Amino acid sequence: MGQCGACGFQGSMTNGDTGYSCPTCHSMALEFVLVDGSVYGQFRPVDKTAAPREKTTHGLGHASA
Repeated sequence: MGQCGACGFQGSMTNGDTGYSCPTCHSMALEFVLVDGSVYGQFRPVDKTAAPREKTTHGLGHASA
């Protein structure tokens, strides 16, 4: 999930041979919010952090020994 810096689309991005692109405008100026709350800008630095997300165990599927 990410946000397009060109058109503002938020959602799933298309994965291609050279990276991710926006499914709406095909721009590669994307920002992704990582699990730790930092923001990753594809092909360009981004100097910001996202609001902290609530931690959840939903869907992690840890196996017990």
